[in-house]
Amino acid sequence: GGDAPDKGPGDIRIVKCLVNLKRQYPKQVFIILGNRDLMKMRFLAELDEGEDAFSNPWMPTWDRNAKPLSDFLREQKLERNRIGKLKWLLHCTMGCQDTTFLTRKNELAEMYQYASDEDVLQSYMDSVDPQSSDPWMLEFLRMGKVAVILGDTLFVHGGLQDESAGYVPGRHEYCQTVQEWVQELNAWKDRELSAFENSPRWYLGADGRRTRGGAALIEYGTPGAGKRTVIYYNPFVDGNPVQRS
Repeated sequence: GGDAPDKGPGDIRIVKCLVNLKRQYPKQVFIILGNRDLMKMRFLAELDEGEDAFSNPWMPTWDRNAKPLSDFLREQKLERNRIGKLKWLLHCTMGCQDTTFLTRKNELAEMYQYASDEDVLQSYMDSVDPQSSDPWMLEFLRMGKVAVILGDTLFVHGGLQDESAGYVPGRHEYCQTVQEWVQELNAWKDRELSAFENSPRWYLGADGRRTRGGAALIEYGTPGAGKRTVIYYNPFVDGNPVQRS
């Protein structure tokens, strides 16, 4: 159903278990991608080692109220390095719990008898790095779908709105059938993920601004996609469900 990581102390093992189940039972196991899964695509670019990563850190366009990196480091008494920035990314821009960094460290220690803060940093980056020996989170993203049809039931992570049904990013026309829409939406996701694998770090786009491969897919899993996403959608207002129009 999506959001496999960030929910407890077993991210690595849970995701790898799901990947293995999908390999063993490809026609019986279906992975739906959620916003927390797609957010992991941000690490390679945003944890890059240039000075610009600290003096001019990329801020989520969908959250103008996110706490600035410098304020977070000062308040938490953290060093100005990639470990401090990772903690800021998790806590202030990805909606993770305060304990997320520590639970990853504890899991690594349980798996390998010891883990340092640097090991935690490396585990997040290696998990989505196409060049790493074990990109387990990237493999999960490869296997996952934005939408799946089983019988007469459509499965997505968030939900449907009038604006999202039939919409595929980059297409001017809406799809006319659910089957066509799901096929085209998942094909778009695969193209975006391929672009990420080719360029997972920052580069200057044609407009002179920094961008990265898969940027549209990352945004599709955030409030930045507005009402056209089936991944980031909350059907509740003050805890009460709201009927679709």
